[in-house]
Amino acid sequence: MSRWKKNVLLGTVCVIVLLLGLVVYVERLTSGEWQEKKEAVLAAYSQTMLVKADRVDTFVGSETWRIVFGEDKLQKKMIVWIGEESGIHAEYESAGVSMDSVTEKVASADPATRIIRVTPGKLAEELVWEVYYEREQEDGREAGFYDYYRFADGQLLDTYKLGARG
Repeated sequence: MSRWKKNVLLGTVCVIVLLLGLVVYVERLTSGEWQEKKEAVLAAYSQTMLVKADRVDTFVGSETWRIVFGEDKLQKKMIVWIGEESGIHAEYESAGVSMDSVTEKVASADPATRIIRVTPGKLAEELVWEVYYEREQEDGREAGFYDYYRFADGQLLDTYKLGARG
């Protein structure tokens, strides 16, 4: 085998080993998160009427909550809040204002608002929708905001402004 072919073969083997190492590294980084989400779904199945999970979000406040979206056996949409310390709370989506309604409230207040994320959560003892969005300030810099709306009736409870960027 010529020297050129050996170098190409060696280079190919090195690239494959590096890619495999990267895959293993990423797997190890994300495995804990996936396991926590799986455990949240199993807890929701065993302790609520939820029979089908569509997705799991995370809300971080004074406590970390896993939020499981799904359906009961009659295909009614449910949201399940699973706290690290506070246990489980389940509500039908129809018991509160919808994610779309809260999103519309924020967007209609300022059409230039860029909504980044809308997540259910728990603020103190209140079930809430957390809306994270960015908006350009008068000085032209972007600032991030967190709005908290009561889940039951959509009333704005609080707004936190993050520092401007740019």
